[in-house]
Amino acid sequence: MHIGLITLELTGHLNPFTTLGSELARRGHKVSLIAGRPAEKLARARGLNFIPLGIEGDLDQSVQAKVKRLGELSGTKAMWHGSNIVAAMSEMVERDLPAVLENEHFDGLIIDQFSVAGYHVAHQNNLPIVIACAAMMVAFDAWEPLPSTNFPYRTDAYGIARNKVIRAGLLSVHAMRLWWKKQGLDPLALILDQQAGLARIAQQPEFLNLPRHQPLSDHLHFTGPWHQPHRDDGMEFPWERLGSEPIIYASMGTLQNGVSSVFKKIIEALGKLPHQAVLSMGGSHIDMPSKIPDNVIVVKYAPQLRLLERSRLVVTHAGLNTALECLSRGVPMMCLPVTNDQPGVAKRIEFLGAGRSLPVGKVTSSRLLSELQKMLATTQYEEKAKWAAAQLRHNDGLLDAAAIVEKAFTTRERITKNSLAPIVTIPHPFNASEVSQGAADVRQSA
Repeated sequence: MHIGLITLELTGHLNPFTTLGSELARRGHKVSLIAGRPAEKLARARGLNFIPLGIEGDLDQSVQAKVKRLGELSGTKAMWHGSNIVAAMSEMVERDLPAVLENEHFDGLIIDQFSVAGYHVAHQNNLPIVIACAAMMVAFDAWEPLPSTNFPYRTDAYGIARNKVIRAGLLSVHAMRLWWKKQGLDPLALILDQQAGLARIAQQPEFLNLPRHQPLSDHLHFTGPWHQPHRDDGMEFPWERLGSEPIIYASMGTLQNGVSSVFKKIIEALGKLPHQAVLSMGGSHIDMPSKIPDNVIVVKYAPQLRLLERSRLVVTHAGLNTALECLSRGVPMMCLPVTNDQPGVAKRIEFLGAGRSLPVGKVTSSRLLSELQKMLATTQYEEKAKWAAAQLRHNDGLLDAAAIVEKAFTTRERITKNSLAPIVTIPHPFNASEVSQGAADVRQSA
């Protein structure tokens, strides 16, 4: 089969998409990433065919400029700027994808839940479609706070009313913005329509969901992470500087990490702990403190997977990919969410009991130090992270996702959970009251 991939040209989306594409290619399929030219290098590195969109100096270049700017923002500003990026990418896909589909034969397209333009064009061409959630799966629910907010999980009348009001406000502002920008496609269309596609696959495990009021679609599959286990191979790192004891690893990702003050606060906090620490800058250029503490190693890029194997605790922006890598290895997290779905991921980690959450805008070196000391003083976070790791070993998310895609494109039929081989349902390790109390303790300390 010839399978096409269409996703947002952001690292957190491209990495899991191309990893899934690599597994499908390993199974003998031709897999093509359809994207702007800057994504070609990654596609080739993952052994995929590449079909370019955009024209030099045109939308392609505009998208990259917007992506670079996104790395310097946080909070609401970053979220709205991110919507501008999605709009520019959608314009490029809607304009250029029809010609691609005319020149190439595809047996099916895997489309990001935020790539509405790709879905629209593919649907017009009667192509089989699988919707993929590379970031956190989003489906509005009365019990769940919006993933972009730091609100705690509440199922009482106040919590439900709060969630409904915020959702209504978001959709109203969103509709006005679409009218003002004169955009024909709603970027939230695939979130509002949960029945689209032959199947929906999400790389988050089901245990990372909050309890919901409304059931999810029967063709939504929580497969588990889509990770490349050997991606760190060949990456340089001063291993000789590490001791034998477990370390604290810190990373704010490779995109939304351009706020120098946050890195400085992390370094200051780590420097006051009796543990060796490694901080990855994710390629960003930041103003470093005049003196780096002796126990802190700062690198531009780090072999994250290998360092996680040696970590006792991770300080993270709570991007879904990093969160899943930590859970897969049983490492608890101190989450400093910046924007987009990171607050939602952080709240789910906190609800699970595998970490704590502190919005990046509230970070001070002393407050971060206090939070880290609380986590290091107990084993409860590590125990719950190790429980998550044990559950993720039950299934291989990458293999399961690839199998669902193959079945969908081969049969061209809707792939429900009942149409697959039975999957063992793993109960949540802690009852809701215990976890809710843990979350309340965190809020009280904030």
